[in-house]
Amino acid sequence: MLDEQVPGWLAHESDETGRNEIHVRPFPDVNGGRFPVSQQGGVMPVWGRTGNELFFVDTNQQMVSAVFEADSVFTVVELNVLFTLPPNLLFNQGEFYSLFDVAPNDQRFIWLQSTLEQNTHELILVDNWAEELGGRGGELARPVIGSRTPYIPSQ
Repeated sequence: MLDEQVPGWLAHESDETGRNEIHVRPFPDVNGGRFPVSQQGGVMPVWGRTGNELFFVDTNQQMVSAVFEADSVFTVVELNVLFTLPPNLLFNQGEFYSLFDVAPNDQRFIWLQSTLEQNTHELILVDNWAEELGGRGGELARPVIGSRTPYIPSQ
């Protein structure tokens, strides 16, 4: 995954060791190095918007923040478990893409959530949803599944 906030670096997931792990490589010279990010497995890397974090999900279904420095080498300075993901979120099984994104301030996340019992999924996109609610949504008018302090709507 390339990102304009972190130019010159490509975050990716690899299973070549038999376990999914997160790595970062220089871009466009991807053979110029390979820097490990996750330590105990990881999937779905997404660059933070502030330019110093890379988010991913570990093998315990926890959201992890990798704080990094990137000059000529990519160095993970700190790994932080932010929260455990609720069981009703969708996870890609063996597919190398992300099912979540991060807010511009790196403080909230949006994720696909399963509401069906079957193995089929539907995504409904509503543009300008806050305007459509006209302030009537109250607590439910928050478009996040998790945040640094997890927000899980009551059923």
